[in-house]
Amino acid sequence: MVMIRPPRSTGAAVVMLVLAMAVPGALGAERNESVDASWHVHPTADFQIDAEVLRSTSRRSHVITAVSLPGSNTLVALDIERFRVFSEDAKIVVHAPDGDRLHPVPNNIYFRGTVVGEPRSIVTLTALEGGEVRGLVVTPRGRWVIAGNIVTKSPSVTLRIRRINPAVELEHDANRFRCGADALQPLAVPEPTANQVSPLPAKQTSLTYTARIAVESDNEFYELFGNATDAANYVADIVAFGSTLYSAEVNTSWLLQYLS
Repeated sequence: MVMIRPPRSTGAAVVMLVLAMAVPGALGAERNESVDASWHVHPTADFQIDAEVLRSTSRRSHVITAVSLPGSNTLVALDIERFRVFSEDAKIVVHAPDGDRLHPVPNNIYFRGTVVGEPRSIVTLTALEGGEVRGLVVTPRGRWVIAGNIVTKSPSVTLRIRRINPAVELEHDANRFRCGADALQPLAVPEPTANQVSPLPAKQTSLTYTARIAVESDNEFYELFGNATDAANYVADIVAFGSTLYSAEVNTSWLLQYLS
């Protein structure tokens, strides 16, 4: 289990995430044999992406076209933009028997966006420092994971995408989760009286916010990966997806400031 919380100075509430609930294969479980096998069992499709999209530091927005979503019989386009997951002052602390030490922050590139024409969709894509590419596409029609590698000096990259079945591939604890807020009845708004002045309509705002968060993990989580880099990349992918979701719904991005 990993605890995600803001720095103590904010006084904000603690948020708990069980990382085992994440989609396997998209978020750093490549060495798991059952995950590897799933790419051969489930229908997959390949698509090409300009390698410069994953390397360029000048262009921040991209549209990836002709992406086939297995099981949907459609070709879609992914509208993505580059964004930051680790804050500029981020620290990764490894607690070792001989004392704490700082671990380098991975130099990964993160993208987020939507499927063109599907506003309720979410797309995240990560180009890891070591060359691996992985991502996640979520729409009301289904969920897909993306995997591939950047070949040095290659003008294009072939990525493979496959559909997942959450009821089968997610941990059983994740399937039990239900949000009670969905069943709440809306509050009744009293009708204004003749003596009351109707309030002015709320002014729409384009303000955006940033939540700087900290993550604390334990040795059991660390042993799932065996090294700090893979563990940090996994947490960062979770934060990237959460940031994409929150920025779309409440104009709030997440920045990972501290990981231990």
